[in-house]
Amino acid sequence: MNTDLRNFVVAYLRVVAMALIPMAATAFLSIPYSLGGMPGDPTSTEQDSNRHMT
Repeated sequence: MNTDLRNFVVAYLRVVAMALIPMAATAFLSIPYSLGGMPGDPTSTEQDSNRHMT
């Protein structure tokens, strides 16, 4: 591989990795928080009768 091409590919992959790492961290932290638990965990079947859905 040409040295210039190799340098370009390495720099490009670094930029892509630095863009994907914060996005993945945000997704893996915010999805369980918004769901109130980990996806795939069994949910409780009890209902809160004091909650009014309006």
